[in-house]
Amino acid sequence: MDFDNRLIHFTHVVYRNRLIAGLKETRKRRRRRQLAVGLSELLARVLEELIDESEFRGPDDFLFHRPDGRPVEPKVFREDILYPAMGRAGIPVESRATGLHLFRHTAGSLLNKKTADLKRVQVQLGHADIGTTADVYTHVDLETVHQNAADLESVFLEACGGFGPILGPRKTN
Repeated sequence: MDFDNRLIHFTHVVYRNRLIAGLKETRKRRRRRQLAVGLSELLARVLEELIDESEFRGPDDFLFHRPDGRPVEPKVFREDILYPAMGRAGIPVESRATGLHLFRHTAGSLLNKKTADLKRVQVQLGHADIGTTADVYTHVDLETVHQNAADLESVFLEACGGFGPILGPRKTN
């Protein structure tokens, strides 16, 4: 954690309760990579408080850990925290579709919707290839589908001089 620059540096992976040095190689780069993503001011403050309250504060300690300092297994987090919270919120649990990785897709989609800047989304998610970001990690919601239709209609009507008088008022049932 780099609170001065509000960055999280990812340099290792926890896999099956073991710390593994380096992140996964990408297809383009055959070397271990590092990743730094931005922290919002609010999240930085929350994480600083979490660390201050923990007895495990060292650079090699885990932010989310068991009472003995070992990392929390993703499966335990899903089953003990995420799925019960989803149940209380009335969100159906569909195994793999509702795992922790779903948060990456949600973050990508929301950031893309807010900024319409795939490069920013790619950097935040740490993808080597922007195609992965565009094709896999950003999803279009119904509001965007309707907005696209309205935008196309607006452009079309502007180009054609409008069709209001031809169509007349909309019929209601």
